[in-house]
Amino acid sequence: MSIKYRFKRDAAINDSSKVFTVPDSEVWIITHVNVKTVATADAGTRQHRVIVRDTSDNVVVQIEAGAGFTQGQTQTVDFFPGAPDNTTEINDTLKTAMPVLVLLPGFDLVVEDGAAIQAAADDMIVAFTYSIRTP
Repeated sequence: MSIKYRFKRDAAINDSSKVFTVPDSEVWIITHVNVKTVATADAGTRQHRVIVRDTSDNVVVQIEAGAGFTQGQTQTVDFFPGAPDNTTEINDTLKTAMPVLVLLPGFDLVVEDGAAIQAAADDMIVAFTYSIRTP
């Protein structure tokens, strides 16, 4: 067995949902998720959330940020263990508590705007740190 530490980032624009799937030969242990979204001018309140889905797409864990944001705004959220669960931004970032996430082979990490106001137009960037456990 070996453990490797990694950082993954998806900065493709024009979407408000990102899905990362654990390869068959790995287990991911996720300790921090950072998400930044720039909202279009279309009206509506967006809500960042982190979801873990199993191999049958059942939701195992769902964590929502402490506050939403609206049209024309930018929101950055850090999800990590021990975060203070802010409902207002501190230094331009909202902090939200989450447990350490353990994803088995085939599980998905989904980071999204749960409201999907402008799913193909809002710009979301996601980065996370994790360790990989392999046989």
